[in-house]
Amino acid sequence: MKSFRFRLQTVLEQRQRIETQAMSTYAEAVAAEQRATTLLVELQEVHDSLVRELSTTVSDGFDANVSRTYHDYLKVIKANIKEHATYTNDLVNQREALKLSLVRASQNHQALASVKQKHKDVHRIGEQRKEQNAIDEMAGNRFAFRSRSVE
Repeated sequence: MKSFRFRLQTVLEQRQRIETQAMSTYAEAVAAEQRATTLLVELQEVHDSLVRELSTTVSDGFDANVSRTYHDYLKVIKANIKEHATYTNDLVNQREALKLSLVRASQNHQALASVKQKHKDVHRIGEQRKEQNAIDEMAGNRFAFRSRSVE
């Protein structure tokens, strides 16, 4: 039986590499988003603890310099939280875009893999028919030879 050779094998391999690259890029984007979300939660926790400390400082006794320092820290933390929230949203949007890219790459690879499988099946069936025809011809020739030799 003649071995199967898919003419678009290099294209299939390229699409598989693209799919693998898209998967790794997507995984990196997910990890970056998780890190950014964790940092955002930590910033929020720092903000909340500063607010609590400011509350206890004010209730224990009012010191204008300490209060001013806490307010300055709060202003900086709020700005960082806002900036980091924007960054996190950008990462979420980027992750979604990469997810779509991964889906497209996967579909392209699967479509070509399906074409390869169909061509392989057609090749196998064609080779089986050739083998069957050769066997039938041998059987026919043997019958004809025996018929002639008997006469």
